[in-house]
Amino acid sequence: GGALGSLPLLVLIHCFGCSAIHELRKYTDAADAHGFALAVPEGVGSSWNAPHCCGPARQQSLDDVGFIDSVVRHASSALPIAADAIFAAGFSNGGFMTSHLAWTGTTRWAGISPAAGHEYSVRAERPLPVSIHHCAADSMVRIDGCCASSDGEPNCCCGIGAHRTTCVSTPTLFKEWLTVNKCSGSVQAVGVGGA
Repeated sequence: GGALGSLPLLVLIHCFGCSAIHELRKYTDAADAHGFALAVPEGVGSSWNAPHCCGPARQQSLDDVGFIDSVVRHASSALPIAADAIFAAGFSNGGFMTSHLAWTGTTRWAGISPAAGHEYSVRAERPLPVSIHHCAADSMVRIDGCCASSDGEPNCCCGIGAHRTTCVSTPTLFKEWLTVNKCSGSVQAVGVGGA
């Protein structure tokens, strides 16, 4: 964490069609056990406006980056949040949003963890710890990336990447992060379900 008496903050970004409570349930015990604060915003129409995904928030061009920045500012005014220990984690549409936050907005993130979704280019201008999770068996947001197939039909759920002619795989994005973070090597771990 940060200075004595200050709390790390983890901002949790839910999936498309999910609610804040879905993410909150995953992290409550860990937050209690390890002493960090949680902020769990909820997107309009159970969605977030990330460049490639999804739903009403994207269709309405909502300023979800600004909204999440304001959630962080509010949490920091209400609690003793360590300014150097603010993290974001998101699942699916929340993963797209979490990766997008890395190079947008005003919050200076200490690290991010997108799961089952990640924007299709890394535009971070500074090193940033990142933990990417994606299951090889994910048929909603494919690990090989989302784009239009040869017949013009999207190969992922919810129109993700339907306007793209090329797919960008999660391993490719991982390599881009290795370059941004000036890493000399990496280790890939495979978990349950090919994660």
